[in-house]
Amino acid sequence: YLGQLDNVLKNQGTIKTADENTGQTVEPQNAGTRKIIITAMVIKGKLKMNWKYRCDLFDGQTIEKISDDYIQKIESIILHCSTRQQTKRSVSDIGMSGIASNQELDEFLEEKAFSKISAIYPLSPVQEGMLFHSLYDEHSTSYLNQFQCNIHGDLNLELFKMSWELVIQKHTILRSGFHNHGFSLPVQSVHNQVELPFKILDFTEQNHQHLLQEFLLQDRSQRFDMEKPPLMRVTIIRMHSQEHILVWTCHHIVKDGWSSGIICNEVLDFYQELLKGNTPEIKVDHFQHYIEFLKERDQHLEEVFWKKYLNGCSPATLLPFADTKSSRNNGIGEYREITCPLDGNLKMAVEKYIQKNRLTTSTLFQGIWAYLCHVYTGQQDLVFGVTVSGRPAELENAEKRVGLFINTIPFRARIEQDQKISEWLADIQIENSKCREFQYTSISNIKNWNLISNDLFDSIFVFENYPDQVNTSRDIRIEAINNHEQTNYLLTIIASGGLNPTVNFNYNSSVVDGADIQRISDHFFKILNQIVLEDFISIKDLSPITAAEQNILLQDFQGPSVIYKEDETICSMFNRQVQKEPASIALIFENQKLTYKELDIRSDQVAHLIHSRGVKGELVPIMLERSIEMIVGLLGILKSGNAYVPIDPNYPSFRINYILKDTTAKILLTDGKQHNKVSKELLGKLEICAITNDNKELKAQPFSETHSYPTANDLAYVIYTSGSTGQPKGVMIEHKNVMNRLNWGQEYFNFQKEDRFLQKTTFCFDVSVWEIFAPLIVGASLYLATSQGNKDTNYLHSFIDENKLTTVHFVPSLLDVFLLHIKKGQCNSLKRVICSGEALRQSHIRLFSEKFENTPLFNLYGPTETSIEVTSYKVQYFEKVFIGKPIINVKAYVLNVSGKIVPIGVPGELYIGGIQLARGYLNRPDLTAACFSEINDSLGRLYRTGDLVRWNNQGQLEYLDRLDNQVKIRGYRIEMNEISQILTNLKYVTQATVVHNEDHFGNKFLISYVVSENFDENNLRKALREKLPDYMVPTFIISADQIPLKENGKVDKEKLPFPNVLSTAEAEQSYPRNETEQGLLEIWQELLGRQMLDIYQDFFDIGGDSLTVLRLSSAINSKFGILIPVRLLFKITTISGIADYIETTKQHESIDDQTQYEVLDI
Repeated sequence: YLGQLDNVLKNQGTIKTADENTGQTVEPQNAGTRKIIITAMVIKGKLKMNWKYRCDLFDGQTIEKISDDYIQKIESIILHCSTRQQTKRSVSDIGMSGIASNQELDEFLEEKAFSKISAIYPLSPVQEGMLFHSLYDEHSTSYLNQFQCNIHGDLNLELFKMSWELVIQKHTILRSGFHNHGFSLPVQSVHNQVELPFKILDFTEQNHQHLLQEFLLQDRSQRFDMEKPPLMRVTIIRMHSQEHILVWTCHHIVKDGWSSGIICNEVLDFYQELLKGNTPEIKVDHFQHYIEFLKERDQHLEEVFWKKYLNGCSPATLLPFADTKSSRNNGIGEYREITCPLDGNLKMAVEKYIQKNRLTTSTLFQGIWAYLCHVYTGQQDLVFGVTVSGRPAELENAEKRVGLFINTIPFRARIEQDQKISEWLADIQIENSKCREFQYTSISNIKNWNLISNDLFDSIFVFENYPDQVNTSRDIRIEAINNHEQTNYLLTIIASGGLNPTVNFNYNSSVVDGADIQRISDHFFKILNQIVLEDFISIKDLSPITAAEQNILLQDFQGPSVIYKEDETICSMFNRQVQKEPASIALIFENQKLTYKELDIRSDQVAHLIHSRGVKGELVPIMLERSIEMIVGLLGILKSGNAYVPIDPNYPSFRINYILKDTTAKILLTDGKQHNKVSKELLGKLEICAITNDNKELKAQPFSETHSYPTANDLAYVIYTSGSTGQPKGVMIEHKNVMNRLNWGQEYFNFQKEDRFLQKTTFCFDVSVWEIFAPLIVGASLYLATSQGNKDTNYLHSFIDENKLTTVHFVPSLLDVFLLHIKKGQCNSLKRVICSGEALRQSHIRLFSEKFENTPLFNLYGPTETSIEVTSYKVQYFEKVFIGKPIINVKAYVLNVSGKIVPIGVPGELYIGGIQLARGYLNRPDLTAACFSEINDSLGRLYRTGDLVRWNNQGQLEYLDRLDNQVKIRGYRIEMNEISQILTNLKYVTQATVVHNEDHFGNKFLISYVVSENFDENNLRKALREKLPDYMVPTFIISADQIPLKENGKVDKEKLPFPNVLSTAEAEQSYPRNETEQGLLEIWQELLGRQMLDIYQDFFDIGGDSLTVLRLSSAINSKFGILIPVRLLFKITTISGIADYIETTKQHESIDDQTQYEVLDI
């Protein structure tokens, strides 16, 4: 379209249009690249159109038809418009073609009143975000700004109001409303006229400060209707005749910080003109120009830049101080602020430093926040938000415009510990300049391009470099400017330069504790001082922790120091109880009872038997089921001056023989029947000693003491735990180590001789140590559960009730099952329930509080290497779950990867120090040196736990996760590398990895992925069971073509398939044949989380374990009314077999018949 040539030629004088045809202007053979070219112009009052087309594609009749249709359409438009009684806008008039329809526009204008609106256009991306957060919560005051200042002088209130109205009339953004409905995207509408809410209050005769603070709070709580401009209000509070307070409250969606200064200065300029009697001239500032500028940006170039910028970056950088991730950035809650001005010396030091290193103040402060984000998250490559001015040079008078031009973009910082601080800050300055060209991109686009669905960061850094002075005049003076702002982010750091530099920490107090933010501000200024005043050179030299915080971490949060008798041992304390209460009942198992004196005599006889074999100061393995003999044997070994090594008779022979070899044992205590798994080679080297009543040699031993009691520095026991090399490792614990734990427990739990303890934990798990010996050193009674009783909740309920037990221990997963099937009021003899061994969850606590109103629940924590437990927490039912505070004579430190203490609230690895540290690992000096070491001289010898924890503000430790390839399942510590190692040692396996997951009950289980040409799940299980205890055999073994790896060579667990695939056995499925089998199938599907099941599959081969068996027993009882003993479910392990049992049981009327069936089946 060439335009209206009549208007052009009218002014050309002698030049006129010719009536003749000019002929061809282009060589006919030059077809060009376009199929059709249409040239249009208005000449001599008429529209003239010239159609050129490619003859090889179209004929003349076709083009004539198209041109005729075109003219008809134009005539219909003319006819339509000429019949209109009033002007109507189309979407093209408002720049929304392709975005909205004319019908949508008509409906919108009809609803909003056409005459009031002068323009409609889309929002900027930042405005869209603010509108979302304003609408997200009807009570939220996100992005509300409250500006406050004192005005001194004779203020003409009428002219002052007029000045504000003139400013609103000048800037279209201040007359804009924001709409989320009517179009397919949000729009802003500019109104021709708006009425400014202008209120005058008089506080001259009242309590100024109280009323002022009350008003400011009330004003901040008053939201704006986003559709009704202006989104601002002005309140003038008269304090005295010559002093007023201006409170200007405005939504951030219509202005940024730079705009605030412009508006204030324009108000005062207009005020001065009005005082002089002049009418100020107004040149309208159209915010729409900025929206049009954004539309013209090249999206492709922006996408390429931001993809490259964030490529390979760490996942989200989120501060660890918030309780939940979901509520971090929604803006809901009460926002507060901590303001920290720079004193004179620090201000001068900052100016000197940035001049010397050619940096900006913004770069320095931004670098400090980057370093603190590294400290708080442990990330070397991190991201946080920075707010940029967003005022493009291409936009005329950009620095004098009013509106929301700022934008928040990601800033990526990399931390290299050895880098010089000045060089690192220079790198940050360069990175900022790289981003400047692409500072207009919306954060939502950046996240979408990089496939980021959740929060990328929860903190933003803002540097306000606009003038902080407001114009004054001879008539009025502005002082004491205060500005309250609120964003939707968890934390906004607002730093300002100028004459009075400050750093403000604006935070959501509903999500994060004010004490945490106060510490952050302390850390910020500590680092600032170290850089500009103390002249620190390298990043690795920096430390944010203040002296006060360090004292809290190293002193206040640690376990108290208590001095116990140095020569105290388990034997000496037990002997003291024998002297005090010889006739009291010490031990009860089934129908057997032993008094303290009887237990003393029998254990002395075992000690003499051991001595008779010449064994002193050595390791003595003991392999027995839970029984009277087991306790007698343990005490006897200790009394003989030796250390006991517990071995579960149910271990595979490979593991049993490995432990016997590793201990170089000379004798093995058993019941005379449990040594069939010992290799012939070892049987020729060690002696099997039966410690049963029918052993005449044992009964012939003296009743007296051996006089070989151990000292506090002697070993008490060696317990084997899972090892990452494929072999278990023996942890050596001395008497002084375990005695500290027992002494603390006696005082903390107030154990008395009247207490009755349940012993149900396998003696290969270190919790058994205090279960067994805590009652025996205070004169209490120890009740032993049957060998399978610990797996049967019905048995445990009855056993606790019948014997009126007062103290029990559970791993949380077993506690969960125990609580599910207990009635309120049952087991009410319990004075305390103690948990440890794995993470206690809030669901456990809720269930416990429902069943036990007055019984306290304790959560304890500690690795085997630190003598059972080293921290304790009395559970509060409505708080988070903690592992608690260090116990007496124990130190707990949370360190980062560099071995430095981390601040309160920051995750780090837990290191344990103090008297309970093990001697080390048996025959493993290399591993001992790696796990027990002196990180630095001030902290002493420490054990590295591999657990990720953090301190809270009250000195409680919170467990977060594991840092290595280790997991605790039902209290057993499992090195998954040990399982992988055994699998990869098999000739037919090329690769294997083991991971853990959780079922829908929250219980952990193992999954093994195996690459093998001849994959056979049954053969793999058989191979594992030959070398590992049952609890270490993975629930699922899955065939894989390859093990996916990340770029760093580690297994990419997210790409491993979840085990809902069919095994070979499931592919050849046998279906239920009757209602009973169908009902059992449904129970199995629910418990195991698998749909395709076979009635002949073994329960334990497809995901079942001891905890699931408990649930299975209860489910069967509930569905069929048949109570199957748990121990029987370990023998009848298929749907087919259980169904037969149920049908047979239904035919018998008495429990005796069930027992008969059970005997016959065995």
